[in-house]
Amino acid sequence: MEEYLKSPISKTLVVVPAVFEGLATVFVALRFYLRLKLKQGVKWDDWLALLSLIASWGYAIGIFTVASQIGIDTVKVDPFVAAQKFVEAVAIGSFLLIFVVAPIKISVLLFYKRIFGTGSPKFNLCVWVAIGIVSAWGLASFVAQLLIADPVPLSAWNDLANPKYRFDYFKFGLSVPVLSIIFDGIILLFPLPSLRKLQLPLQRKLQVLGIFWLGAFCLVTGGVRIHFWYKNAELVTDSSDVNVNKWQYDTLVQVWVFLEMTVSIIAACLPTLAPIVTSRVYSRITEKLYSLSSLLRRSETRNTKDISEPSSKRSGGFQRFGSGDKFGSGEIPVVRQGCLEDEHAWSDVHSHHYDDRFDGTDIELAQVKADYTTVGMK
Repeated sequence: MEEYLKSPISKTLVVVPAVFEGLATVFVALRFYLRLKLKQGVKWDDWLALLSLIASWGYAIGIFTVASQIGIDTVKVDPFVAAQKFVEAVAIGSFLLIFVVAPIKISVLLFYKRIFGTGSPKFNLCVWVAIGIVSAWGLASFVAQLLIADPVPLSAWNDLANPKYRFDYFKFGLSVPVLSIIFDGIILLFPLPSLRKLQLPLQRKLQVLGIFWLGAFCLVTGGVRIHFWYKNAELVTDSSDVNVNKWQYDTLVQVWVFLEMTVSIIAACLPTLAPIVTSRVYSRITEKLYSLSSLLRRSETRNTKDISEPSSKRSGGFQRFGSGDKFGSGEIPVVRQGCLEDEHAWSDVHSHHYDDRFDGTDIELAQVKADYTTVGMK
């Protein structure tokens, strides 16, 4: 009978929400920071991401509150009271869950519309249709959760031995994650037509696609959640072994609910951070390549004693334009980063990011010029 003293809230159910809610908060904060830093303005998709974050934190705070009241791993109150408080927290959290998964899907769709929808009426139409379907699904789920018990939602938990439902709670609880997975899978397909048209090497296309497809992990979390939902239903209906911990799968369901919510938020924010991350990485790479190119050229000049050939006529590497080095006069020659092929490729990527792209040209030039000055003075 010792199993009956186990709490429905385990250490895992406390640690996972705390860690992943913190990560989701960091990514949403970075999203808003970059919007304001780059003076792009906060868009509707940003506000919807914030709404999802707030709702997920509401769910987590409810679990933390119940954990402090009933105990973690082992109950410190009457087991029936512990069960009552836990299922009430989950019932309230089910409402908040809807305000996480539906808005974050709409946020991703609006982001796609701004990035890929310019000059594409068909793409915009598909986005609006998808937004309408997701909105209807979210509203229907909220109303169903509101009317699931008679007369009010929490009344179903007043009598845990004989809860009163208006319809099959198991099927309803299963339909929400199943439809969520289907919608996530469809949304992941939206960038494919636009990315296919990009004039980029296959490797770079796959890299860009990987950024947008990080949300595929949401499909995994949703699938695992459904698995444990089934296991939990089987365990609850099977009362042959009274020593079995009836909460083991219910706890795991909630753990994966939090993973699904927070990973969805993080995945929705990552593409918005990609332009500045990509630009800084590219800047570091070009800086190192330019340093190496400059050193090799200076070595070649010493070996051949040919100082009359302008560096702008040499092939490969980074070209500089002007009448030679003028470090003595304080002037720094103009620097072009990369070869023409790279320049055109990055122009294609930036043009498809429209106002979301990070224009780091001045920063990159400053870094390369500083490196050029250092090399020239050695």
